[in-house]
Order: sequence, then structure tokens, then C-alpha cells
Amino acid sequence: MNVHMLAGQTSPLLADAAVLLHFGYLAFLTFGGFLVWRSPRAIWPHLAAVAWAIGVVVVRYPCPLTDLERHFRPSVGERSFIERYLEGVIYPEGHMDTARLVVVVIVAISYAGILRRRRPAVARPGD
Repeated sequence: MNVHMLAGQTSPLLADAAVLLHFGYLAFLTFGGFLVWRSPRAIWPHLAAVAWAIGVVVVRYPCPLTDLERHFRPSVGERSFIERYLEGVIYPEGHMDTARLVVVVIVAISYAGILRRRRPAVARPGD
């Protein structure tokens, strides 16, 4: 088998893998706090995911998964993963801030649940 032919077949698969990892990351970012309710050790990777998301949004860290996809699928151009796969599909175009706010609210609710579950039950008078 020709090495160039194999490389040509592998690149789209690697690009697809980067896209799947992106979706997985976003799902974990959004809903991973609820996973912590059942598996408390998941808090550390979730905190890392939240920290990375804050860095991407606030500090403008480049996303390595977007860079991987661009490398293996040059036809995607300069549009980000979010612009290509979510905006206009999952939520209306031009509503990025609203989508981010929804994610923040979901994460905050999950973390409130974590704190509530960790707090010891208070005995009520008469119990």
C-alpha cells in the first residue's frame, strides 16, 4: 500500500476524531458537574475543563483541537469548531454570548448541587 495513499485516508479520520473530542469536551464541560454528584473524583478533570474554557473565552487561548482539525482537514479554513458545528445548528447565529451564559448557568447549578450534597444534614428540632 502506498504511504501517501494511507496518509490521505488517515487525515480525514484524525480530523473527525478531533471533532468528536471537541463534542465530548463540550458535553463534559456543560454536564460534567452532574457526573461529580455520583463520582466525586471527577471534580478535578471538570475543574480543569472549566479553567480551560475560561482561558479560551477570556484570555483567548488557542484551542488545540481546532488546530488539529485544521491541520488534518485544511478545507475548514479559519472558522472555529463552534462557528462550523454549533452556531446556527445548536443555537442561532449571533447568540454565542447567550450560549455561553447557558453553559455557565448549567455548570453553576451542577456545582450548587455538589455543594448541597457535601454539606452535612442538619438535624431538625424534634428529630
